[in-house]
Amino acid sequence: MPMRKDVLNPRLLAFAPRSILAVGESAGGLVAGYCARHPGCELVRAGSPEAIAALVSAPAARRYDFGITAGYLETVDKETGGVLIARLRDILVRRLCVVVPDAGSAGEESWTDADITAFGLSFLERVQDANVDYRIYGFDIASYKKTPDWLNPRHWAHPERWNKERW
Repeated sequence: MPMRKDVLNPRLLAFAPRSILAVGESAGGLVAGYCARHPGCELVRAGSPEAIAALVSAPAARRYDFGITAGYLETVDKETGGVLIARLRDILVRRLCVVVPDAGSAGEESWTDADITAFGLSFLERVQDANVDYRIYGFDIASYKKTPDWLNPRHWAHPERWNKERW
């Protein structure tokens, strides 16, 4: 994945992670520059399919501040990729970025917007490098779900409507 190495810098600078888990053969290169400029940041790479399988199946030893997957999801079936995304999101990282090529740019297995947003990730941006479009999705539990307007105390009780309507 020949993507610009600085594409995630705004997110990394905003989150200031102290530990990063990079999953996939391209993920480590996308965050290596940030880790080089911030010596206190620990970078753990899982690039080989064996290392990723071990990451998914082993009990979680720790939780990383930031996780990224790039260059892996398009090489596996959607069930295997979905297990990885869910494991990263739920157990292994506090914030997650998923980088996938656009459906027209991908190889055999292309991930649609609906496939990834079904895991609770939000579309962040589209990046083009070397005539390939990439989509970046993110997950942060702090901003995962906005509070809907109906879930507001002003909608809970209407004394002026008591004895006027049947509930």
